[in-house]
Amino acid sequence: MKIRQKIKTQLVVILLLYLTTPVLGQTYNLKNFGAVGDGKTDNLKAFQRCAQELAKKGGTLIIPYGVYYVSSTIHINYIEGNDLIIRGEKNTEGKLPQIKSNALLDVFFINGYYTSPKGKILIENIGVTGNNQPYSAKHPFYSKPAFQTAFRIVDKASVYVHNCAVTNVYGNGFYIGSSDTQGTPLNRRMQYAELTGNKINNTWGAHLQSGNALNDDYGDGIYFTNIAKGLIGNNIIMNNLSQTKQFGRAGIVLEYDVENVIVEKNQISGYDRNIHIELAIGNNIIRNNRLTASDYGICVWNSCKKGLKSSQITGNYISNEGIPKGLSLKTIRNASERSLIYIGHDGNCKEPMLISNNQMIITGQSGLVSKRGLYVPGDVKVQSNQYKVSGVSLLSRPLNRIGNKTSIMR
Repeated sequence: MKIRQKIKTQLVVILLLYLTTPVLGQTYNLKNFGAVGDGKTDNLKAFQRCAQELAKKGGTLIIPYGVYYVSSTIHINYIEGNDLIIRGEKNTEGKLPQIKSNALLDVFFINGYYTSPKGKILIENIGVTGNNQPYSAKHPFYSKPAFQTAFRIVDKASVYVHNCAVTNVYGNGFYIGSSDTQGTPLNRRMQYAELTGNKINNTWGAHLQSGNALNDDYGDGIYFTNIAKGLIGNNIIMNNLSQTKQFGRAGIVLEYDVENVIVEKNQISGYDRNIHIELAIGNNIIRNNRLTASDYGICVWNSCKKGLKSSQITGNYISNEGIPKGLSLKTIRNASERSLIYIGHDGNCKEPMLISNNQMIITGQSGLVSKRGLYVPGDVKVQSNQYKVSGVSLLSRPLNRIGNKTSIMR
């Protein structure tokens, strides 16, 4: 009797392990589905056939080196809890396989189930190339509602993206988080997201309303929304204004109930706001980044209706240097409001934030010049920053509510 009971118990344990252990799935090679990496052949059907297999139980998609043109979105509707890996194979020179798309649509769209996010997504060594053009009055996409996103990954438990590249995309590089930006319950947020070692080059966009106001709804390098914890580190997000002739919206965005995210050691250049944080919960750390070619380096706007947690902006290099003169750049705020670090909220609550050990430089040699280094509420703690201005006359209060320990470099 005891032996039978023991056997039954073991069988129950084995069954539970079987039901709760993720299945890694098979490994698939894209070329086995008919893909041709010649830069001309439309590989959408090859991706779709492979996506159908991946959607069943997950697995690994290997993309050999080549240039794979696709005419529409590569959609993986993946609601299971198993791991999904998309991995590119570099060539002998270390170059990444490229997915080439001219359509103003998502290139990769991977989604889970909104009410029950689960499963891990890993993407590495993949390049995406769009067909964006330098800004001009005849730009084919500018100020229109349609745009492109290289990687849109939503409603999963965790996402990891390493060593990918996005080039010449009109719209966004990465959109990571929830499919419902403003209505997601906290328990349905993405639990973890990590983007490291990626390169985003000349990816930008802007959507104008009547009277040249901005709709402000796309044009980002990396966009995080509804994420409980994460890391954005060692990425290069470069919108070269000498080439593109126009700002993107933001280099990095943390928006809607984002918390516990570290943004560190990134190089960001050429966006209306190089880092933008809005309606976040807090406990986010912005440290040791190099932010240039924007007179609005870090913008934070939060709501007193949320239980704000303490955040830090520390050790960053922030400057307007590198903006070419003579460009017609579209900006979201007027000149008197723009500053290298701007902190604001919608009421009389306290903003539990520390701004420390940043180096802020305003130069008159730039095409746009910040009027202030800091523009912050009185309850923000400011200490041990360095501030330098050259070749320009600022407002009478260039450092609004500055801390006692801030040094002025002349």
